[in-house]
Amino acid sequence: MAYSFWDNVQIREIPGRKKVTEDQKNALIERAVSTWKSMGLTDPQIAFATTVMGHKSGFDANAQGAADGSHGYGLGQFTDDAWEDAVNRYNDNYEPGIDAVEHRKDPDAQIRVMGAWVPHAWDKAGEIAGDPNVKGYNQAQIAYGTWNQGPDADAKDVGTYLKGNWHDPDTGGYFDTTYDRAMQGLSLRKDYLASAREEGDGQSRESGRNNVTVYQGEATYYNLPGAITASGEPFDAKKFTAAMTAEKAGLGDTVTVEYNNGSKTNSVCVTVNDRGPFARDAQGKPIKPLTPDANIIIDLTPAAFRALVGSLGPGRVPVTVRVP
Repeated sequence: MAYSFWDNVQIREIPGRKKVTEDQKNALIERAVSTWKSMGLTDPQIAFATTVMGHKSGFDANAQGAADGSHGYGLGQFTDDAWEDAVNRYNDNYEPGIDAVEHRKDPDAQIRVMGAWVPHAWDKAGEIAGDPNVKGYNQAQIAYGTWNQGPDADAKDVGTYLKGNWHDPDTGGYFDTTYDRAMQGLSLRKDYLASAREEGDGQSRESGRNNVTVYQGEATYYNLPGAITASGEPFDAKKFTAAMTAEKAGLGDTVTVEYNNGSKTNSVCVTVNDRGPFARDAQGKPIKPLTPDANIIIDLTPAAFRALVGSLGPGRVPVTVRVP
């Protein structure tokens, strides 16, 4: 499946914490990358953020207390004060609506808040990169020093952290390796999406399943807490999954969904694990007997829709779906 872009990204084992599975790690990274792409982060910034998640939390959104003894929480191991600052930065610069208390443990909120904080750390690193205190370190490494020392840290503070920690294979070794592998994964993902577009150009709905089949229509999102999907898996609003009809995609297929907001095209990769979309009544409930909606070609989870569109506000948007 497409999430294999991230197979080479290693899960850091942190004493006292439950290790996430490979599938959980890959799905989380894909979800984060799609979100950060929609927020306008560059590939180096996304590789940096991915590495921060790996080193700080082991890709566990419930991780509490960093391995270095700091009192952080979640994917980025923000302390309470830093989390509040980062939430304010997100609400001021992106889509308002994240509550620092209510959404503290929400993985989707953690990803979006990290996406707002990363450019700040990255730019700070660029500003001090020429200082003698951080000589010999690249921008990603300096940005990680900034992440650990805080936004007000100067070059001397950051340099002291790097010199005291970067020789440790569990810090510098893991960071450098994971950053490189994340960049490789981003390159593979870019090639995959480009190939899907090229193979799909000019093909009709009746294209063979050995090629990429392209569908154009509308996407919506649906939320059915407690429901069991057609694949037998419990519905999870926070995963990157979707519902499509059997004639368009098989259960387990990974499809690419593209949305153009007028200035750029965003893409997400989702796994089809349910059937639909079905026609709904005025309250949004499926009409029985279940009847496929002729205009909507894919139903996304809220997490996938938000990563694609930027918010849940539009409700339904025109998309292109590519099925390999």
